[in-house]
Amino acid sequence: MGHFVTAGLRMLECRGVFTYSGQYFSGLETVKMKQSRRLSLVLFLSFVLVSAPAWAQAPSLPHFGHVFIVVEENHGYTSVVGSSSMPYLNSLISHYGLATNSVADTHPSIGNYFMLTTGHILTNNDSETPSSFPVSVDNIAHELELVGGTWKDYREMTGTYYPRHDPLAYMTNINNANLVLFTQFATDLANGNLPDLSWIVPNGCDDAHDCALSTADSWLQINVDPLIKSALFQQDGLLIITFDESSGSGSCTDSDIQAGTWCGGQVATVIVSPLLVSAGFKSSNSYHHESVLRLMSEGLGLTTFPGFSSGAGNMSDFFAAAPAVVTLLPATLTFPNQEVGTTSAPHAVTLKNGTSSPLGIGSIAISGANSGSFAETNNCGSSLAAGASCAINVTFTPTAAGTATATLTVTDNAAASPQTALLTGAAATGMLTVSPASLSFGNQVVGFTSPPQAVTLTNPGNAPVAVSSIAVNANFAQTDNCGSSVGTGMNCTINVTFTPTAPGSQNGKVTVSDDAGNSPQTIALGGVGQDFAIAADASSVSSATVSGGQSAIYKLDIAPKEGFNQQLSFSCSGAPAASKCSISPASLSLNGTSASVVTATVTTTARSALAPSAKWVPPLGVWPHWPPAAWFLVCLAMLAWVALVRYRRTRLALGLALLSILLGTSCGGGGMTPAVTSGTPAGTYNLTVSGSFTSGSHQLLHSMTLKLTVR
Repeated sequence: MGHFVTAGLRMLECRGVFTYSGQYFSGLETVKMKQSRRLSLVLFLSFVLVSAPAWAQAPSLPHFGHVFIVVEENHGYTSVVGSSSMPYLNSLISHYGLATNSVADTHPSIGNYFMLTTGHILTNNDSETPSSFPVSVDNIAHELELVGGTWKDYREMTGTYYPRHDPLAYMTNINNANLVLFTQFATDLANGNLPDLSWIVPNGCDDAHDCALSTADSWLQINVDPLIKSALFQQDGLLIITFDESSGSGSCTDSDIQAGTWCGGQVATVIVSPLLVSAGFKSSNSYHHESVLRLMSEGLGLTTFPGFSSGAGNMSDFFAAAPAVVTLLPATLTFPNQEVGTTSAPHAVTLKNGTSSPLGIGSIAISGANSGSFAETNNCGSSLAAGASCAINVTFTPTAAGTATATLTVTDNAAASPQTALLTGAAATGMLTVSPASLSFGNQVVGFTSPPQAVTLTNPGNAPVAVSSIAVNANFAQTDNCGSSVGTGMNCTINVTFTPTAPGSQNGKVTVSDDAGNSPQTIALGGVGQDFAIAADASSVSSATVSGGQSAIYKLDIAPKEGFNQQLSFSCSGAPAASKCSISPASLSLNGTSASVVTATVTTTARSALAPSAKWVPPLGVWPHWPPAAWFLVCLAMLAWVALVRYRRTRLALGLALLSILLGTSCGGGGMTPAVTSGTPAGTYNLTVSGSFTSGSHQLLHSMTLKLTVR
């Protein structure tokens, strides 16, 4: 009753929301009532108390050892519930619980994510990022840190990562070391090291933002089903799978929420827990994202609830009261492939007093056939307060090859004493280590092979390790001198090179498969392929038409890709006869960021008819085909002879002969050659402009075809 009075009084407050220097703050000013309105207040509260909804009484929730949330994207209730595209999620609905009247707070996405963490719609601008919109208001992670609780934000950064789907990344008042990669989730689950709150952020495809619902459903089955089936979750876990908003539109603000208006549309909110009141339970109560925040916060034992979650329903109708018990979780610890004589990293077991009385602890001990291989330290002391927890850290130091088992036992004054956890460890006699664990090749020109980088593979164990394969993928290659085995205390070298075939970031790995306990060993590889492209400038064309004697000018963009900053040389081929193709400049160095422009100019020659040739051609069929100089000498000789002959008749005959020779040189096919046409022939031609980067015997070449039509 008292809780709802608080909620009712909140309705009499005036709230303001504003932004200053990129930081979000909330203002709160209580409306002061005049003396004459006090009676109205009493009547109002009486009405509220009488007509309060079922959840207004805020029944207590069971305490959850671990809380998990996955938020899917942009699909309404009717698109999800009963859909053949999401068979796995619907199987969870049939076995666990569903809120059938869950309405999101706003459109678009970002305001809903902030409501799920801070209890406020801080902004409706999806373009805001953690750097442009840092947030310092109260939130669930901050509250957990204040009471010594733990949390992690497991973010799937492969594929498209949307910051607006990751609200905890915006918070400046929490420990951002807890923002981790999603790959860590499976490891933490296997090792029993999951925090109190796990905020799980799928990428843009796996949350159904960019891909189909069936993709999101498959992702849930692969990644969430092992969690649900784990002993840790089945003890006292809570998983919430909800959607940020429906596919509609329309934005709401804090003022709208305070006035009782929610704009985000009906969404599916699925509640998964072993503590549900019944399998397949469906609640028709009105819930919103602030209700989910209240459920998570209160279920983790918090007493301060961020923003509007302080007045929201806690969704307690889904749950049966939790039994008051003392628990030791996880019930099993596994230590895989630990080298003989070395000590593992500690694995934690949590002792929780779920009763209302202090727990008296008699002893914490390890027993069993291989108890000497395990050790523990703890901060439990001799007494554990009601509702409190303590940590027992266990390590494994194998003394011989094979599997070791033991039991961790806590003896106390609880009715179910003692509490036990099974300890299992596997000893490996052979080990291989790699150094370094990753290689970065930086920038490399496409088609060129990088200098090799070395990885050292070492066997620090006490037995030889048989190597079955050393494989590399993507655009990487390796050579090694490891052979078929690596002896005790020995090492070998793996040399890796990178030859990109396309521009852009490229990742790969070296995988070493062997019979060591920690097989396979992997080395992460990364590099960036650099390239350039040739294309017509936006202000130019790749096809031109000119008349003979004119010039065609083409402007070409030479654009770097991924920081390409090498010197290029240019050439042009395919120009027609009586024309010339030139490139200016003939070479240039790109700056790695912006395109440079080169100009290709094709200069043609005008066509014209030439005068007849003065070349002498001897007469055909009458005179021998002598060279002109020979005929000239014959004529001179005959002239001299004519001059020396005394008799008139003889001179006359010789003169006529000389005249016929001279006339014959210009008749009967002899004489001048006909006129011809010169210049660039009309037609359509394809020219090729090439740009190349050359280093040693290697060359990176790109070409572009230009079309020239000569009229």
